[in-house]
Amino acid sequence: MKKTVFSLSLFLISNLLCREVSAQRFKAGISAGLVSSDVYGDDPRDYDNDFNKLGYVWGGLVNTHLSENDVLQLEINLIQKGTLQSPDSNGFGYYRLALNYVEMPLIYKHRIALRISKNPINAFDIIAGISAGQLYHSKIEGDFITVNPDMSFLNKTDVSIHLGIAYNFSNHFNFCIRYSNSIIPVFKQNIVSSFYYPTPFDKFNSRNNMVWHFIFEYTFGNS
Repeated sequence: MKKTVFSLSLFLISNLLCREVSAQRFKAGISAGLVSSDVYGDDPRDYDNDFNKLGYVWGGLVNTHLSENDVLQLEINLIQKGTLQSPDSNGFGYYRLALNYVEMPLIYKHRIALRISKNPINAFDIIAGISAGQLYHSKIEGDFITVNPDMSFLNKTDVSIHLGIAYNFSNHFNFCIRYSNSIIPVFKQNIVSSFYYPTPFDKFNSRNNMVWHFIFEYTFGNS
């Protein structure tokens, strides 16, 4: 399954890059970065949101200008989400939920002009968008988990809202910081309580994916 997803992703990214040759209106590119994630209310010890789970995100993109300052961008990424609770001072309480998705964000970018120390800067974009993801690999481990549990308690689909800001070093290269929050819970709401599902669903324990993205993007083609 992993090899199939990986091969499919490479195929789609290659197709995006080939479109750059045949369609001047569209620009193709690549992206890579790190993510810091958490699942809301899922730390079994304190239920806090500490974003200890680190992972990567990488993929391909294609975008087009809607106007001089507005860009619409479609991406396909492999991204690692989940949650991590470190052991306490006595070395107990370790818990880790790894969630790997194929994700397709649709991102809108708007160029904004800032003035810093009376100097105009026209290199920042504000970002908003939505993504749909499909879970292709998951793993749960912890001090009280001795065997791999049945992972059917997970929702396979992830839909998230994205907000962020980007700085453009050039017409081809930028760095963006995004925050995404899923609107579909990670866990199904009818599962029984367990070590990895210690409290019921409510407004304080919604079990949604929360992710900070730190991404470098490079687009090909003429400016």
